[in-house]
Amino acid sequence: MTRAPQPRRARGARSPGRFEWDPEVAEQLAERLGIAPLKHEHWQVIAACREEAARTRRLPTLPRIQELTGHGAAALAHLFEGRVEILIALVAGLADFEPVSREPGRRGAHEGGGTG
Repeated sequence: MTRAPQPRRARGARSPGRFEWDPEVAEQLAERLGIAPLKHEHWQVIAACREEAARTRRLPTLPRIQELTGHGAAALAHLFEGRVEILIALVAGLADFEPVSREPGRRGAHEGGGTG
């Protein structure tokens, strides 16, 4: 029996939970989280979230993910069964990013409200 490759610790990782992300790590996480195998639609969501997080330095909200991907809430819930935003962040390797504030009247960076 062969062992599945383990995620590699990121250089300079500040905490034991930080690892380098790559598609193989995403597949392993998806399997552990019960959402494997990752399909084309999963990868569209993962790519859109990673690009948005790189641009804004924040996790995109569920409405923003819908806007970026064209997938409705029901489709995202089917792809990432459970806590959709959390599962996406984990599988996309974005668990260390700060979520966008949901305070009333506060707009996130992706909504034209500055850097947060």
